[in-house]
Amino acid sequence: MYAIQIARNGGPEVLSVREVPHPTPGVGEVLIRTVASSLNPVDWKTRAGEVGPQLPATLGWDLAGVVTASNHSRYRPGDQVIAVSAQIATSRGTWAEQVSLPARLLTAAPTTLALEDAGALPLAGVTALQALSRAAVTDGDHVLITGAAGAVGGIAVQLARHTGATVDALVSRPEHLDAARELGAKDVRPHPGRPTSPHLHGRTGHRRHRHRPRPRARGTVHLHR
Repeated sequence: MYAIQIARNGGPEVLSVREVPHPTPGVGEVLIRTVASSLNPVDWKTRAGEVGPQLPATLGWDLAGVVTASNHSRYRPGDQVIAVSAQIATSRGTWAEQVSLPARLLTAAPTTLALEDAGALPLAGVTALQALSRAAVTDGDHVLITGAAGAVGGIAVQLARHTGATVDALVSRPEHLDAARELGAKDVRPHPGRPTSPHLHGRTGHRRHRHRPRPRARGTVHLHR
């Protein structure tokens, strides 16, 4: 099979398509035929050498595909799944024709999206969920989300609205105003400056906390109770 790998760090020129051995699922693992993946900031940071496993390495964190073999009772061949590979920890990238991953990193693919679209959900979705979970957003809260038209921010808007919170939003440019409103944000305005790093601010009583959800991705969540 083929995979996109890097043997050294650098720019896009270090990416290459290589023929690699077919993976064999271990105990508790699931083998997936890749239908779609995506590109996240952590991928180019790995390519550039800022983070990442030992080389050579297959890149990619996101995956949407079809189970072809399973050593876990929850999944059977033919199941459609999405997964986040935790590539730095597992050294298993998703830019490959087939990927074997621990079952704990998988979940059923959404039935309302094509796999080609669902391939962009896992890492951004996990990051948004982590941010909102750490802020303990609940029904009745008022939340401000920046980067609300981006991958992490857009999912955070929808998740926060799903909990019953009121969501206001900042976007990086005027043409993103309508997109954020369509996702469920109430008061949407252009951001006076683009955020350079992800962070989350939460306020509970008189104590103020600063959290950094990981893995890193663009987007900010502010919670005020």
